[in-house]
Amino acid sequence: MMAAENTKTERTRTEALPYVYARMGLDFDATGYAVDDGNIGTIEDDADRQLSLENLPGWETTTIQGTIEITEDLIKRVFPEDERDEPPGKLIVTTDCLNTHNRFGKEVVDAPVEADEYQWEIDINRDDVRERVVLNAYLVRTADGSHESSRYASYHGQRVADGMPWSIQIDEPDDWLGGHMVVRFKSFSDSVSSVPDDNLYYLDRTNPEQPRVWVNSDHKPIESALSSGGYTGFRPRMREVISSQIAHQIWVELLMWTASDATEDGDLEYDWQEAVLTEVGSKMYDEDAPIAIAQQLHEAVREPENIPQLMDDINEALQEYIDPQDSLNEMIRREG
Repeated sequence: MMAAENTKTERTRTEALPYVYARMGLDFDATGYAVDDGNIGTIEDDADRQLSLENLPGWETTTIQGTIEITEDLIKRVFPEDERDEPPGKLIVTTDCLNTHNRFGKEVVDAPVEADEYQWEIDINRDDVRERVVLNAYLVRTADGSHESSRYASYHGQRVADGMPWSIQIDEPDDWLGGHMVVRFKSFSDSVSSVPDDNLYYLDRTNPEQPRVWVNSDHKPIESALSSGGYTGFRPRMREVISSQIAHQIWVELLMWTASDATEDGDLEYDWQEAVLTEVGSKMYDEDAPIAIAQQLHEAVREPENIPQLMDDINEALQEYIDPQDSLNEMIRREG
């Protein structure tokens, strides 16, 4: 994504930085990994910038390897003319685990950097991480600048470019709906499914006992925001806004699916449907027991004229449950 200059759109895209920042300007790639000093495993070309380690039990340390490319065009974008012969910047790779709040990095090359391809590797200790880790590369200034232009970063430690993140799945992502729902990324354009290539997400019902939400990794900026770690900055705030939008629509589908399966006696077809009723159905009716809520839903879908009221009830309950206005208000307050 190219960064424009001195506009409100630019500030939104670059977390309100007052200088040119090359968002995803580094060609950051992961090419292999080794578990506990074993042989390097190859990362497939169609990995969608994800590596899964959840099926490798008992490991202590995983070493991820890859490359970072800096181009001449990037150097010209983020450094003033008098610094381009010996740019005062270093490359680092960071790992960020949102669940444990651990963030650590490793220097790849110190200043001065050059337009070149660099090899990197970083260790992930199992005791320090849980669920998911996000890797990214950053180009960071190593000295204050003497240039007068406000176009460029001027101070030691300021980041001037990053790459497109990689996501390392540590544990099975099964913490939504009590372990009954999985959310994953994949390219819709490379998929054999009938979902339009440009769609953002869909609910996969192939295995009805454990539905899966797929998010389209072809939308790279959105994937980057959804994969971002941390709690502050533009991308974490955007992550909350996008997540709320997707969650609302998925919950509607799950509730209508549950309503169509519920019987007059309140029986349900799948275990996850009880979790749906416990989480959201209880906000629709003055009931706490899943059986009683299922009976209410069964009655609501028996006659077509009841559907508009049911949709109103679902939307009201979801706005209370998801609370989308909080993330939207925060985004607008910070970035508007």
